[in-house]
Amino acid sequence: MNDRQEKILAWFAALCSCLYYLWAYASLHHFAKSLDGVFQGLGVDLPYPTRLVIQNQLWLFPLLFVGASVWVVLKEFMMVNKRLSLSLTLATAVLVVFTVDWIKSVFFLPLLEMMDKLK
Repeated sequence: MNDRQEKILAWFAALCSCLYYLWAYASLHHFAKSLDGVFQGLGVDLPYPTRLVIQNQLWLFPLLFVGASVWVVLKEFMMVNKRLSLSLTLATAVLVVFTVDWIKSVFFLPLLEMMDKLK
């Protein structure tokens, strides 16, 4: 692969990652607001991790998703080695995917606790 192809591939991966971060941010923000209303309406006592994520979503989600997007784009401008840049983009994307999965599992903790109480 020549330098031009590596550069195009690195920028394409960065753009796709940023689009995923934007979608994940919007989805989790909407999901958190909806679940917060549902849990308050049911009078459910939230587990600490769920309460922590819901109460801190206004700064936590932008820090995670906007921070990852800024990192991915700035790194493209600053790094000359595009193979390393692509590797860092993919590593960042994997970390964000795992974090999003953890947040989603935290959102389901109260539902799992309610199911245990119903047994």
